[in-house]
Amino acid sequence: MRPHLLALLGLAACAKVSKEDAQKAVMESFATANPPGRTGLELGGHSVWLRATWFENKCLEEHDLAFNDDPNKRPASAKGTPRISPTYKNQRLLTYATEKGYCAYLGENPTLTIDGGEWTNDKWRFKVTYGMEKPTPWFECLNEETRTRPVEVSVKDEKPVVDTDMAITPGACPHPLPGGEERTSANRPTTPAPSAPSRDTVISLLRSFDKALSDREYQKALGLVSCYNFFEEKKYGSCTPAELLNLSPLGKGSDPNDGPPWLEYVIDRPEQVGAITKDPKDPSVYNVRLESTKKGAKPRSLAVQYVDGAWKLVGVVSRQAESITTARFLYDLDRPEKRTTFERRMKGDKIDDNGEPITEYIVISQDEYGLAK
Repeated sequence: MRPHLLALLGLAACAKVSKEDAQKAVMESFATANPPGRTGLELGGHSVWLRATWFENKCLEEHDLAFNDDPNKRPASAKGTPRISPTYKNQRLLTYATEKGYCAYLGENPTLTIDGGEWTNDKWRFKVTYGMEKPTPWFECLNEETRTRPVEVSVKDEKPVVDTDMAITPGACPHPLPGGEERTSANRPTTPAPSAPSRDTVISLLRSFDKALSDREYQKALGLVSCYNFFEEKKYGSCTPAELLNLSPLGKGSDPNDGPPWLEYVIDRPEQVGAITKDPKDPSVYNVRLESTKKGAKPRSLAVQYVDGAWKLVGVVSRQAESITTARFLYDLDRPEKRTTFERRMKGDKIDDNGEPITEYIVISQDEYGLAK
């Protein structure tokens, strides 16, 4: 027998735990850290740029998942932190917000492949590769360091102990990750409301939506919304939980980690709603007046719509943002000019919230002009 084979056999013989038992411990640790089902990855932050150290930048852009921040445009203290900003097209794959960031949907049912196996310095050392039975583009863009890594297994009381954190990525995303990422659509409601909603009905609706946001139950919150999305071909109902992730409950928003309150600081309690009037254009819609708590500010309004026998809040996705694009609820449909603009956009007119034409700019890099240093 060759000397190097004898040496390897001698090392294995010295191991207090067999290779098979060490591999079994690795798989058990992996299963505990990465249970089956929908799996998420926490992107750090709630601002335009999110901290994300696990991706291949080129892949993110090729899949139209996110823009990459140019580190040369940041302060020196932030140059080493990879940052991304999800695109509107694929922000739909962000389905949950934690206290510290947003959760991107990686896929379903994580898998693990174990390669090699060497006993050195009183430890088994393996190389493992992470996979996903049903991956999303976010998983496909994970970098090599995230997908493949070394794992160490030591021995304590003659039992294998996995020393390596086996979670695919750290973070506070719930498991299974909530869904709702598909941009479905529906027919715009046309059934007239049998009568006006009572003030108590409107207050109850606002409370329910506000509580769902507070509890981070974004699918439940979306179920209370009659949503219009001007950036989709089929505009009614084509919203996802992503369009609610950056909204805070009423009375919040002072913390830098919070998004703006969903009623934009106009009121901070549902009980502050005012007059309820029938919409002159749509018999399924009633407008609800809100008197701003700010001195001298103009009154604003939200709308509620009668949909399949229930009242829902009218939410409108009308402005794409640098950060997460968000539905708006203070849309002032009781103002004739706002109502006219709304209907024009529903018909496909390329105009903004002010009725002005939307200009599509072509971004040309400095390289194309030969100006890059």
